Amino acid sequence: MSRAYSNIYNDFLKYWSFIGGDDRPPAPKQRETAAELLHMPRIATIRWTRGSGKTFLLGKLGFFLAYRLGWDIIVGAPTEKQTEAIMGEVDGAARRILGRNDLISNTERVKIKPTGAEIRALGLGSSSYKTAQSKHAQLVIIDEMQQLVAGEVAESVIGMVAPHQGSVWLAGLGGSPGSASAVFGAMDGVHSVHPWQEHIKLDPVYVDYVDDARQTMPPPEFAAHYECADLDMSEFLLVPSLDTIDQHMHDPFTMVCIDWGKRRDQSVATVIDRDASGIYYHLRDWKVLNGSYTEQGRVLGKWLLDIPYDEIRVEINGVGDGASDILKEEILKSDPDSRIRDVWVLQNKNKALHRLFGAARDKKVLYDDKNPRSVPFIKEITSIKYRMSESGSMIIPQSSHSDYLSSILLAFVPEAKVYL
Repeated sequence: MSRAYSNIYNDFLKYWSFIGGDDRPPAPKQRETAAELLHMPRIATIRWTRGSGKTFLLGKLGFFLAYRLGWDIIVGAPTEKQTEAIMGEVDGAARRILGRNDLISNTERVKIKPTGAEIRALGLGSSSYKTAQSKHAQLVIIDEMQQLVAGEVAESVIGMVAPHQGSVWLAGLGGSPGSASAVFGAMDGVHSVHPWQEHIKLDPVYVDYVDDARQTMPPPEFAAHYECADLDMSEFLLVPSLDTIDQHMHDPFTMVCIDWGKRRDQSVATVIDRDASGIYYHLRDWKVLNGSYTEQGRVLGKWLLDIPYDEIRVEINGVGDGASDILKEEILKSDPDSRIRDVWVLQNKNKALHRLFGAARDKKVLYDDKNPRSVPFIKEITSIKYRMSESGSMIIPQSSHSDYLSSILLAFVPEAKVYL
């Protein structure tokens, strides 16, 4: 170990309690990674499990190098909020070390007056920050690398460090094949990987955090976020199987969830019982309708008269959705006291998919196989496939569209606005 490097590394450990905001020494993984990064490799990736403190570490390291060596540093992330997060870590460290007269600081720039060094925010993706564009620096730090296309990152940042033969550090989770996470992670350099199994040794409480995530995240997304694996973008079955109802609920909350067909498409209504805890769902009846909007509404209104429901949830695509207005009008003709709710499902579809996936996997969604109308339902619902988008979102390809699925999702949408 060179004397110069040894001095820098020891200084970082000495300053840790000040820039970190408490007296605890760095955790073993933080110390190990800091030691590797302070050797200043040209390329480094930090792929750590979600919530393990990688943004915290990089923000503190960035400030330290600007303060100790007088380096200009650029930091960025895909969105403005993410960029603010890492700039917030830089700003927090700066304010603990420097007096008011030695510092200029805001969400876009931190300037250390004694050395003249600056840490600037870089606009990437949808971030509105442009203050660092066309700037040069000794170090560029990019957070949430899994959300960025590798080619765009290379085009944006490599030229920034070239005049100084500087370094590019990227942090985040597992990404898709073309992401900065996957591509830069395969280059020569320093690559730190810290999956959830290792982090639990440092923070035993983290196991609860992981268990909660495992309940709702599909396996490829969980693997990317917590096991630090590359994102698997192949197709997977959404619901491989569903268990059957062996006994009905006592005093359930009953929803009728209606995927209202547009442009004379078929409509599907599903009767769903939810238990008092809001955990278990029983799918016990279905109604498939065809024909004009008015005719479907009339048939549905009469059918609902025989179902003791607590709420009707209807999918709509926007304010003044004509087809849904006709449906509601016909239902209200049959039952003026009908309890209808509009569900803005397109705004919450990904959350609903995650909830359905987790509940089905944990055997909390059951169906009535004694109902003859369950046969086409179970055949269709267990053949639907999903895949992950490049940003890690769960999506249903158009080829796997299902009216039955759209109907069920309405029961898992987090928010709904009251219509009546």
